[in-house]
Amino acid sequence: MTTQAVLAQPAQSNRLVYVDALRGLAALTVVFHHTTTLFPNLYAGLAAIYPAGHRAAMFISDRNYDAVLLFFVLSGFSIRLSTGRAGLVTAVDVNVYLYRRFKRILPLFGAALALTALLGALGGQLSEPAFSLPTLVGNLLFLQTAATVRGVWFVPYGDDGPLWSLSFEMFYYLLFPVMVFGLAGLQIANRAVSFACAAGLSLLGLALYNVAPCPPFSFLSLFAVWYWGADLAEHHLRSTKDGIVTVVCLIASVIAMIVGIRWLTSATVQSWAVGCAIYCAWRAGFSLFKNKLMAVGKNTNLLRALWLPFARLGHISYAVYLFHFPMLISAAAFYDPTLPVLASTIMLVLGLAWCAELIAARPRYAFMKLNYIGTSGDAAINRIG
Repeated sequence: MTTQAVLAQPAQSNRLVYVDALRGLAALTVVFHHTTTLFPNLYAGLAAIYPAGHRAAMFISDRNYDAVLLFFVLSGFSIRLSTGRAGLVTAVDVNVYLYRRFKRILPLFGAALALTALLGALGGQLSEPAFSLPTLVGNLLFLQTAATVRGVWFVPYGDDGPLWSLSFEMFYYLLFPVMVFGLAGLQIANRAVSFACAAGLSLLGLALYNVAPCPPFSFLSLFAVWYWGADLAEHHLRSTKDGIVTVVCLIASVIAMIVGIRWLTSATVQSWAVGCAIYCAWRAGFSLFKNKLMAVGKNTNLLRALWLPFARLGHISYAVYLFHFPMLISAAAFYDPTLPVLASTIMLVLGLAWCAELIAARPRYAFMKLNYIGTSGDAAINRIG
């Protein structure tokens, strides 16, 4: 089957409601964190009126980076699941995989850059370094990283901080099929070896980053966190459940990592610990509550009522993640930082995100279709596992 024929087929629409809900919860955590940093007076007032509520709000806000790591795990899970039970089998599969990734990422990313530039122009900020042409080009090449890390080449365009994670994800989208092809070529493609390979690549990335700090090595150092999501998808595709001993060990691992993170001095190692805790908790939860998780959204019970609002937000979480920060910055700068202004801005973000996701899902974006140069696809690559 040709690439064009596969692209003509509709993508699978069976969504896992609990996965969408986790995605929505992660997006909500990130947005909430930025409301606390950009509208601090509101939360200062909360501290005076209801100290316990303020402490709870700050605790949720402090989970911002953990939510981004959850996004990485969710991304790996979704990407592996979207390749289907056959995996990346042929060159055509890789063509379709890359096309669908570019189609998902690039249009909304471009819209976010345009929105940031527009708001920067309205605020008279286009002369600032964060809005410079080199910074824009660096972001278009997905080489931006947070300004606070070592070895920065380009900061997020227009100081739209959340854009840093997009470069990591694009790196993983491109690395994943390379790793699959490489292991298959060595005829050692199985789940355990793939898991170890991802961990080894992250260790290599950390070692190289410590010697020569730069974005590519930084991206590589967190690949294991993203790949743990892909391994969870393998677990899901196999429809297997861990035994009780394994589940107990997974839960014990989560507790140990939560307790031990405070003593870890390396930010990358802390990220590994958080990512591994997410992996262990998800895998244990899937083994204990598989039937309930798979049934979320298929009935009208209380569980569905609790998950569904987050799942709806999960459908537009990518656009919300991209658009919310520049809009919150502008609202805080142009208007008094009051609760009505914040609420109105959040509603505007949700409306714009919904419209953007709806528009981005329609066209084919023919300019992003790829022509594979190489074999015709008869060199089969078994799925990881």
